[in-house]
Amino acid sequence: MNESADDLSLYFETMGTGAPVVLLHGWGQTHRVFDELARQLSKHYFVILPDSRAHGKSDYGKCRLCIRLMAEDTVCLLDRIGVPCAAVIGFSDGGNIALEMAVSHPERLHCVITLSANAWPDGTVPFLLIPVQIAYRVLRLLHGISFLQRGSERLALLLDSDRATASQLAGIRLPVMIVGGDFDMIRMEHTRFLAKIIPGARLLLLRHATHFSSLRRWKEWLPAACDLIDGK
Repeated sequence: MNESADDLSLYFETMGTGAPVVLLHGWGQTHRVFDELARQLSKHYFVILPDSRAHGKSDYGKCRLCIRLMAEDTVCLLDRIGVPCAAVIGFSDGGNIALEMAVSHPERLHCVITLSANAWPDGTVPFLLIPVQIAYRVLRLLHGISFLQRGSERLALLLDSDRATASQLAGIRLPVMIVGGDFDMIRMEHTRFLAKIIPGARLLLLRHATHFSSLRRWKEWLPAACDLIDGK
């Protein structure tokens, strides 16, 4: 299904009935990364699965890509389908979008569960950013070519995108669960920092887990996430 959000057509699908839960995918992905998880959640919840702006079947739009804009897209989508408040589960950049929503539109969220999110680019293990920085600089030199400009903007989401500040994160008053892994590309100290700075946030660290482990090993964190969604 397609709906207009901001100045673009934002693709999304829905499954199940019950309390609404939005699943936000990461950079370079689509809603399909949640196929198995969505089927499980749809047994008990109304699951909303958008493709973020410039991803999957959604349009690119006319505005410069940034996390804040993508958070606004998600709020606009909730408006379009008549959902006043929802739980949000976000993986990687999807978790960053969820945190931005918690800062800018807390009244629209019931709770937030982030999977391998990083509030700022320096939350990523430094050496992993080097090839991204090189590619970004090359594309910036060729910014006159439209599709290459879009490529540089996509990479900028990883390097230089508007994000919530530390004081804004400390002001979140929603139930939050931070999920990370001990071999994640997100630095462990950054994951712990997020859980510490957000008041009352729950921290769940998966053992022997890489950046994508939470997508495959959802059975390890989903019960705790459902408790949060159900207000337990």
